[in-house]
Amino acid sequence: MARHFLSLLWRENLLGLVLVLATTISLLIQAFAQTAFEAVRLVPVAFTGAYLWIHLSGVYRLAKQTYYAVPVPYSICLAQTREWFEAAARQQEQKLLSLGLAWREIQRTFKLHHIDWQFFDERRLGVDADSWIKKVETISNHFDHLTNRVPIQPVYHIFLALPGTLSLALGAKIGRRIPVVVYQHAGMVKDPYVSIFNTENIDSHDGYHLLNKRIEKYELLEITEVEEYQESSKSLVLVVLDFTGHELRKPYPQCGAKTVVRLRLKSSHGHIPLEADWVAIAHEISSFLYSYLDEDEEVHLLPGMPASLAFIVGTILGTVPGVWLYHFNLHDGEYTEPFSLHAL
Repeated sequence: MARHFLSLLWRENLLGLVLVLATTISLLIQAFAQTAFEAVRLVPVAFTGAYLWIHLSGVYRLAKQTYYAVPVPYSICLAQTREWFEAAARQQEQKLLSLGLAWREIQRTFKLHHIDWQFFDERRLGVDADSWIKKVETISNHFDHLTNRVPIQPVYHIFLALPGTLSLALGAKIGRRIPVVVYQHAGMVKDPYVSIFNTENIDSHDGYHLLNKRIEKYELLEITEVEEYQESSKSLVLVVLDFTGHELRKPYPQCGAKTVVRLRLKSSHGHIPLEADWVAIAHEISSFLYSYLDEDEEVHLLPGMPASLAFIVGTILGTVPGVWLYHFNLHDGEYTEPFSLHAL
């Protein structure tokens, strides 16, 4: 810890600190060297001493927060206006500050700029599968650039404003290899971001269990077989994930599935309450999907779910073979071409 503190002290304007320290010592010598001591001579010493205390306290606070890992935000926003994104980014930074994180100091020390931790693209993605795969790759490369900027292991505070399909793919691509805190946006309120997934303080044993455990009894999910195509010879299932306030539109993609299954919460049809256990929901979803994958069946997914939940599901699944993703494009009124998690 002492070595880390000194290294940060070196980064945090060491020359200025030395000059202030030298000035303080000089003022003390002058104050006590006079034959007739005058208390007023200690006033400038008090000011320089206060500066030293504030500066050293700030460096210690920074060292304490970054000794094991550096808290860094990562914000992704697609198909929104620039004005909306800038307002959201301000709220995200305010959230970090409200948690007591030394975000301003972290930015200055590690020379992080908005372009490093913000990925914004107001363009809509098309219906072709390649555009989705390339977008995942572009975001992943941008994310890796930020990782390389921080010399200490980062803990990422993830803020997502993008389609659930893309968020699930990103979770599969990058989520399994990083400690994260994932936030859900709660609407236009004073403090809109709520943490729903936090691996910051999980040790390696619990982390391994978190990614690999299976649920055999589904206590949170309502599983409904919507349609059945007995004539199909393909060994695959189409799974509709209905975890938003509106159901995905029919007709569903004609992928040749024998069965179409819908998953949603037992307790409330529609949005997920913030007080719900989002990680437990994600585990039940992933366990249900694995029950088909373990039988060598392909799973075709229609993710109608918040981006934050989709990211957790993707983190648990990883780039597993046999999972194909679709997205309903409201602008074009049709489902996109499917792309495979294994292709990422």
